Parts: sequence; C-alpha cells; structure tokens
Amino acid sequence: GFREINDQFGHSAGDAVLKAIGQTLRKTFRSYDMVSRFGGDRFAILCSGHRPGEIDRTIDRVRTGMEKLQFSDSIPRPLPTVSIGACVAHDLDQIDRPERIIETADECLYFAKREGRNRSFSTELGVESVAAC
Repeated sequence: GFREINDQFGHSAGDAVLKAIGQTLRKTFRSYDMVSRFGGDRFAILCSGHRPGEIDRTIDRVRTGMEKLQFSDSIPRPLPTVSIGACVAHDLDQIDRPERIIETADECLYFAKREGRNRSFSTELGVESVAAC
C-alpha cells in the first residue's frame, strides 16, 4: 500500500514514511545488525547469531515496532502493511552462493504478499527441520 501514500499525499509524505520505518527498524535491531533500504519500499536486515527457530522472535520485534508507528502523528494514514520474507542461513558451507539467501528471502516475501499481505514467512537453510515458505 505504499504507492497509495505517494499518490494521495505526495512523494514527500512517502519519504517521511520510509524514514520513519527505517528509524523504527534501526531501533528494533541490535547495534551490530545491519538495516538497509533495499530499494523502493523494501528493507533488508542482516542479523547474526540466530539459532534454529529464533527468527520468529525477530519477526515479532519488527511487527511490534511497526505497530508503534500507528501512534505517530508525523506520518500520513493509512500506514502501509508490513510483509516480511526472512531467510536464516545456519551453515554457510551448505549454501552454494551468497545470493541464495536473498533469493530465498524474496520468495518468502512474495509468498507473504500473495497470501494477502501484512504477513510473514520464513525459511531456515542449513538445519534438519526446514520450515519452507
């Protein structure tokens, strides 16, 4: 729904929303995690030290941070929904190329959007029990 903000309120309003989301993500993650705008209205977060099954807690932190934006008077309404695709790589030796992590996270993101948006899907590479998108 980000395009609707640009169309209804203008690009400066869209920029304010992106900035607020970026700041919220930076506050949500640890100082050594990397939060970056990935293009358009997409962000990428690189985290280290996740154990199998822990990604859900991280996704919950993102959702909680985004929900707090609902109470901010400085950004236009309605806020866009947050769809999340996540890929955790536990054993980099089992990954044929680094791009596979991003591609897999993208697949999960597109699955979340196809399932109705405002959802999250994740998968874990390099563990026995893989929860695939």
